[in-house]
Amino acid sequence: MTRAEAGGTVDDADAGARREVTVESNELPWRKAIMTVPRALRKSAVVGMALVGLTAIPTSAQASSAAPAASYTVMTTLDATPEYAKPDSSSQRFDVVRAGTPIRIQCETTQTASGLLWYREYDTQPGPVWVYSGHFASPTHPPKSCY
Repeated sequence: MTRAEAGGTVDDADAGARREVTVESNELPWRKAIMTVPRALRKSAVVGMALVGLTAIPTSAQASSAAPAASYTVMTTLDATPEYAKPDSSSQRFDVVRAGTPIRIQCETTQTASGLLWYREYDTQPGPVWVYSGHFASPTHPPKSCY
């Protein structure tokens, strides 16, 4: 069966134009309608149908599931902020974050050799990344303690 026999869009080699071909068989009426709709509309209809299926959750399930508490605090840097491998400015330096960049902070600690306050960034790879607290404004809701 060729594409023209199955329905859809066919290139007309002589005229250089595209034309719609519909199926004239014993297929279901909805199938025939889909075959004549442009491809972009078909894809968006499929995505829309999938989204409707995903949002059809019973209201009892929606009411019982509470949003989990955020395990990080977002803080914005005041100036260029170096990122370190350990909570110590003499440890390996990974990168410098530009001023005004929001950073997700997981926790804070003062258990360092200097006794200064350091923040550990949330969900960093390959290991923990630390930033000195002096590069941020004082938080109204400080992050939890790391240790």
